[in-house]
Amino acid sequence: MKIKVMSLSQVIEFSKQNNQDSYALISIRGYMDPKPKLEKNSTIKDKLFLMFDDIDYNIEKPPSENLRCISEKQANQIVDFISKNKDNVDTIIVNCMAGKSRSAGVAAAILKFYHNDDTPIFNNNKYIPNMTCYRTVLNAFFEKFVSNLSS
Repeated sequence: MKIKVMSLSQVIEFSKQNNQDSYALISIRGYMDPKPKLEKNSTIKDKLFLMFDDIDYNIEKPPSENLRCISEKQANQIVDFISKNKDNVDTIIVNCMAGKSRSAGVAAAILKFYHNDDTPIFNNNKYIPNMTCYRTVLNAFFEKFVSNLSS
């Protein structure tokens, strides 16, 4: 399973292309961001749309009550979505508005859990991973893993 990080404009353009591989898409937008207008594309097999703002509690507190960071429920939705699609698609695409922070944090957590290697994100100057997203999603993966061990 490969992971790609894209911006909103990149994923919109991507949806217009015919591809040979199969994909699942996690699309993240803030509460004030537009919903992506994606073309129908048979190579995108499944989509998960989430709304949370680019708030990293390790760096800042929300400047307003109207901003929300990723929740545990959303992290669990990501884990369930990946579990459902990991063997059915070639690549998981994670996108957010800029394709640098929230999507990079989520992608790094997926890479860490499945490949024990998040360096493609953390060693790439193109990304500034949102560490709240990273830790929340990674914790959700490990909680589900431990839960599955004990059942």
